[in-house]
Amino acid sequence: MDIPEISELISGGADINGIDGRLWTALHYAISREDVSLTQYLLDNGASPDGRSSESAVPVHTDLGPGQSWPLSFLLTPLVLAVKLNNSVLCEILIEAQANVNLSMKDKLPGFFESDMADLCESYFSVLHFNFASYIEDGEAEIRSDEGDMCLYFLGTESALWCNLWTAIEVAAADGLTEILELLLQNGADLQMDYTSSPLVLAAGFGKVKDVELLLDNGAELHHVANDDLELSALQVACLCGHAAIVSRLIEAGGSIDDPDMAGPTPLQCAAMRGNVEIVRDLLIRGADPDAMPDTYHGLTALQGAISYDRKEVFECLLEYWDDTNALPGKWDDCDDNGTLLSVAASADCSDYLLRLLELKLDLDHRLRCGYTRVEVALLKAAEWGSCRNMRILLREATFLSPDVLTKALNMVSPADPGAPDIMRTLLDRGGILRQTKPSVLCIESLKEMKTLLARGADVNEPAQEKYRFHRTALQNAVFRRDLPMTKFLLEMGANINAPPTSMHGHTAFQDAVRQRYLAMTKFLLEKGADINAPPVANGGRTALQNASENGDIAIFKLLLDHGADVNAPPAETGGVTALQAASIGGYLGIAEILIQAGADIGAPASSEEGRTALNGAAEHGRLDMVKLLLDNYRLKDGESLSQLCDEAVGYAKRELHWGSVELLEKYQRPPNLSP
Repeated sequence: MDIPEISELISGGADINGIDGRLWTALHYAISREDVSLTQYLLDNGASPDGRSSESAVPVHTDLGPGQSWPLSFLLTPLVLAVKLNNSVLCEILIEAQANVNLSMKDKLPGFFESDMADLCESYFSVLHFNFASYIEDGEAEIRSDEGDMCLYFLGTESALWCNLWTAIEVAAADGLTEILELLLQNGADLQMDYTSSPLVLAAGFGKVKDVELLLDNGAELHHVANDDLELSALQVACLCGHAAIVSRLIEAGGSIDDPDMAGPTPLQCAAMRGNVEIVRDLLIRGADPDAMPDTYHGLTALQGAISYDRKEVFECLLEYWDDTNALPGKWDDCDDNGTLLSVAASADCSDYLLRLLELKLDLDHRLRCGYTRVEVALLKAAEWGSCRNMRILLREATFLSPDVLTKALNMVSPADPGAPDIMRTLLDRGGILRQTKPSVLCIESLKEMKTLLARGADVNEPAQEKYRFHRTALQNAVFRRDLPMTKFLLEMGANINAPPTSMHGHTAFQDAVRQRYLAMTKFLLEKGADINAPPVANGGRTALQNASENGDIAIFKLLLDHGADVNAPPAETGGVTALQAASIGGYLGIAEILIQAGADIGAPASSEEGRTALNGAAEHGRLDMVKLLLDNYRLKDGESLSQLCDEAVGYAKRELHWGSVELLEKYQRPPNLSP
């Protein structure tokens, strides 16, 4: 609308300060269009420069359906909107009209922020809410609230996105709008008020050197408290973001390098994790403590941070100033000492850090609070992270390792890890106790190593466990890997051919051989006494015959029938099938015919969850010939009728658009020569 039309509406009694569902007034829309003339006209005719008047109702209960959230635009005062648009002319007009430069929409809607909106008021740079790992690894940080359209801040972008900043000066600082920032400061912007995020922190985080200078010259606090939580200081944020010039300026202005009350990582720890060697060296020259302990939340010293984030240049720089290479972890950690420098290096992907530390002649046998020595803790950490190379290095350097530690390390080694056989042999040679280990040691692929393990006392029938890596017995693992020589050897050593499966693995050794269509393995296991009718596990399991029917493997299928496989074994509780149901769904007509001749129940009930009867499964998958075969041979039970069975199956066929099956089912009449 143009000015004459708006003038007519106002003359007719329209409320110039009325709001819509976004809580916007006409002034908001004029500013959003960057219409200077209309903005001035509205202000001259009574528009509130701060947006909503105190008399305007807030329709909090409207415009929100289930799962919806308020658009962020409802938080904008006219001045904040003008700042966001980087329109200094509109900002000047609003300020001349007495707009409150320190006002946020939060101040105008106090009741709206008392419950579910409270989380949106938390500072983005709050120590407890900043995702350091994500920022350091990815180079930029993003935080989003649970509501998808409530996007907060990206660090590292040229301009701030719509965010949870409430005042004009916060937006100006975040977006690097120096001219507008200066205008706001000249017109009373209060740098001491309780901001959501400090303008100085925002300017430092986004690398706005001029804005940092301007804010410092106008008395900005170097340390800011937001929402009763200590925020990361501007210096910490500048170190995290790698802005060397701003780091220097903040230190010169009095920024604390090693404040004992500082929350979060120290500036040196921030720079070390970020990998900025220039800032690290500058901080060290200025007296930053390389031995400073981490706080209780983030838990990495500068050197530990350099190792964890693979910052080699920073690591070497820090070593030049390092006094305590035997440093323990923070005082809060009284349980396992996993944060020692050596253990952090042992868990790193790169072995260079571990080798470099060992050159420093650390006291490897120093006993820690957990009762283990430093090298023992490091060995367990390397084993936990699957680093056989680091384990080999530590085993070479260690003069003494307790049997308990060696056994625990043996528990952790995965046979699939490169170098695992040599490591396992060394651990055993040094005193590891095999009978206390988990069955993962029996899942090794080398027959030679398996013979060694069993000769050292391993239990060939160690039961499988309900957890990853340990969910198969040695024999089940050999069959799973289609390793016939290993299978033969294990059976010779007394392995239980019918050991029950775990719910995770879901197959006996014999069931797995059939599932893999491995005829030679299947025949061998049958000859050795495998239970051909072992029941399926509850979740998605299959008997051997059900597996063969599902695979359509006629050779194995006939072999199983010849050896007494049960054609009517019930399905697993969830996702199970009878042999005939499996063949019907798969469309294996020949197998289905043999099963029916062998007495398979065409009307056997489906699995209680995610199951299908043979007829319904065939209809659902469009198996036209199978549907006819099943109907022709169906033996009705009490209370059943072919019409009812067909009606039910039609529903499955229609859902999958198998119209040929639909037509057959709807028109089916059993031939007179077939018995009911």
